Amino acid sequence: MPWDKHGINRWIPSVIWQAHPPLPRSLEEMGTEGVILDIGAGGRQTAPHVYGMDFLPFPNTRVVADVHSLPFGEDTLSGIICTGVLEHVENPHRALEEMRRTLKPGHCIHLEVPFMQPFHQDPVDYWRWTLDGLCLFARQHGFVEIRSGSHLRSQSALNAIVVAYGKSWFKNRYLRKGIEIILSIPLWLLKYLDRLAPDTSRDIPSAVYFVGRKPVPDSAAPSTPTANSNHA
Repeated sequence: MPWDKHGINRWIPSVIWQAHPPLPRSLEEMGTEGVILDIGAGGRQTAPHVYGMDFLPFPNTRVVADVHSLPFGEDTLSGIICTGVLEHVENPHRALEEMRRTLKPGHCIHLEVPFMQPFHQDPVDYWRWTLDGLCLFARQHGFVEIRSGSHLRSQSALNAIVVAYGKSWFKNRYLRKGIEIILSIPLWLLKYLDRLAPDTSRDIPSAVYFVGRKPVPDSAAPSTPTANSNHA
C-alpha cells in the first residue's frame, strides 16, 4: 500500500502518534555509507541515501522484490529498516532469515511491528507481536539487541480500537468511512497523551520496535553501538 494517504483519507485526522520515533536514531547510527534498505517502504523516502524496496514499483521505489528472497548477496547491506511490514508477510521467519543473510556483520537492523492494532489489510494481515515476542523473534534469528520498546503507545492503541469498533457495526464502506471521520475528530487530540506513557510498557502498546545488530564472527569489534539487554 502506498505510504501517503489519498482521496478523503488525507482529510481524516490520524488518531495514532509516535511521541518519540525511534527510527531517526537508528538512521544516524547506520550512517550514510553503503546500501541501507527500507523494506516495504511503499514509496516512502526515508532519507536520500536509503534505498526504498517494495513488491510493487511505487514512486521512490529503487528495488522491486519479495522480502522472502532479497536480491542481494550475503553480507552486503549496511543497514536494514523494516517498519509495519512483517505483519503482512506470509513467512516472517523466512523474511528475517533473508535480512540476516544480507546484512553485514556488525551492522544494524531496525524492526517495527504491531501489537494492539486492529486488522488492516495490505493486502493481507497475519501477525502480531508483544515486545517480548519481538525481541525473542529477533534473537532466534541471530540478532543482538541494542534497544527495544514501544513507539506507538497505549493511547494510540485505544484510539485505533475505538475507531475500528465503531466501523465494525457496518458493512457499507461509506457508512464505515463516515463513522471513522466522526470518531477520529474527537480522538485525534487524545493521542498526545502518549507523550506521558513509558516506552517500555508491555500492557497495551499499539506497536513495538527492536534495534539490533548482526554479530561479527570471531568476536571482532562491532561497528555499531554495544548491545545491552535493557529496554530503552
